[in-house]
Amino acid sequence: MKTSRPALIFALLLAAWPLSGATTGWGAEPGRLEIVRRAIEFHIRPGFERFSNEAELAQADMDALCAAPSPAALENARRRFASLVSAWARIEFLRFGPLVDDNRADRIHFWPDRRGIGLRQVQRILAKQDVSAIGVQTLYGKSVAVQGLTALEFVLFGTGADSLDADTGDPFRCRYGATVAANLARISEDLETAWNDEAGYSATLLKPGEDNQAYRTEDEALGEIVNVMVHGFETLRDIKLQPVLGETVKKAAPRRAIFRRSGQTLAVLEGNFQSLQHLFEVSGIIDAVPEKQKWIGGSMLLEFENAQRTFDGIRLPIEQAVKDVEQRGKLTYLVILTRSLQRLAAEQLAVAMGLAVGFSSLDGD
Repeated sequence: MKTSRPALIFALLLAAWPLSGATTGWGAEPGRLEIVRRAIEFHIRPGFERFSNEAELAQADMDALCAAPSPAALENARRRFASLVSAWARIEFLRFGPLVDDNRADRIHFWPDRRGIGLRQVQRILAKQDVSAIGVQTLYGKSVAVQGLTALEFVLFGTGADSLDADTGDPFRCRYGATVAANLARISEDLETAWNDEAGYSATLLKPGEDNQAYRTEDEALGEIVNVMVHGFETLRDIKLQPVLGETVKKAAPRRAIFRRSGQTLAVLEGNFQSLQHLFEVSGIIDAVPEKQKWIGGSMLLEFENAQRTFDGIRLPIEQAVKDVEQRGKLTYLVILTRSLQRLAAEQLAVAMGLAVGFSSLDGD
């Protein structure tokens, strides 16, 4: 654990993450590896550091809840969970390198769980009070579905969660939640360390060549960054928004919404959009586009602004928003924006840069 890290550093880190309205202003046209370097330094590393800090704080709040159960302690743990998933929303699309090694992405957040497999596994652990789930080492050896954010959300917000605020409640449930939080803290620290290692995956991205098994050319390295945006918009649309909206109001499925139990659905979706905008801006990629195609940057920023304005106008929880005519219209507009942004990134930006990236055709399995 990094409990000695000053709180001031954490505050400065959050202040240093401009989530909207930023401009690049880099000046000289950057080379391809310079764009990659900026993405690492100004987006990827701060994002994983923030997640690591939030995970450490979530572990501390869960430990405090278990040591002295009370309504205030439970509320603290729930608020910290919201901060933790907000930090996750800003890095979850960085699915290459350290985040995919050792199934870390699924260990952090096993979702979507369309068949409810993970939920049943978590409920079984709680019902049987499976002591093998108490302890980070043994938990890490279990199914990825029971050791991350989905499990912690059910502990804090699922059926029976209100018992956590009383001495006569369910101490096993709290200990399991604390173990999950500790597991997330360990994984997040490993991720932060991996990205901060100058000789680690950062070097893999920044030093393409014949001896580099991941990236042979600068185009491949830069393509990895552009793909984050292309597939991020696709995931937002095809995995997170459309299944919840359904084709009609009657076919809406709000129970399929991400982080529904904790009421964080819209906050996470908004964070996803903001993160993709942040990556686009701080990487300075638009500065490397030929002058005739600079309009692409303006078009993308306009769509990001439209998305933020749309989120500002959604005032109902997701369960109500999908069935309210006005609010549903705003959510549908977000779907349209993801399609527009994905096309701009894949069919305009990537082409202007001479990169071979495109739509991935998610199969949803």
